[in-house]
Amino acid sequence: MNEIALIDSGCYFGKNTYRSDEFHQKFDLIWLYDFPAIDLTLYKGVIIPTAIDEEFLFRYRKKLEKYLDNGGIICSFAQNFLTWLPGNSLWKPSEIPFKDRTIFKSNDHPIFMGVDEYDLNYRGGVKGFFSRGFFEEPVGAEVLLHDNEHRTVLYIDRTTTNGIILSGAGSDLVSFGVGSNNTSELLVPQLLDWILQEAHGEKGNQ
Repeated sequence: MNEIALIDSGCYFGKNTYRSDEFHQKFDLIWLYDFPAIDLTLYKGVIIPTAIDEEFLFRYRKKLEKYLDNGGIICSFAQNFLTWLPGNSLWKPSEIPFKDRTIFKSNDHPIFMGVDEYDLNYRGGVKGFFSRGFFEEPVGAEVLLHDNEHRTVLYIDRTTTNGIILSGAGSDLVSFGVGSNNTSELLVPQLLDWILQEAHGEKGNQ
């Protein structure tokens, strides 16, 4: 059993499929529709990918809230259209054409250490895959990524609950860089390292 879980509804990893690379073996895959019976306290962190059944997740939002109130870490990359994630303002589409919209790092956060901004913006020379929208971040949140209208693409919220929420507006850190052969491949291992550092109180690495 791993310390991190990824909740899936079949769109990225599938119930019976599993990424074979080293880093995707470092979290447990939880089938969303088994979620009601899962003891989340067994995990230091929970990852929710972009493609998730939000209507089902919304039915069990209290379970997520309880996990956070007990100090858990949730990393969500969903384009939220329902209020299942505490503090989130719901996803808004950017009006900037994909070819003109650029994502920037807002600081030197360890999740993005060594990741080139070009590799966040382009996949095979085409823009628009990483994130096509934004959030209004909660009061007091730390913004990690923003676009060229200074709209928030990824933030960390430490104030809404007793836990930690990392929320990205469709910017799926567990899938975007896989097999890219560029610096975005650093996203998965550095995300997992950050979750475990936070969970184990290793604040010096932030």
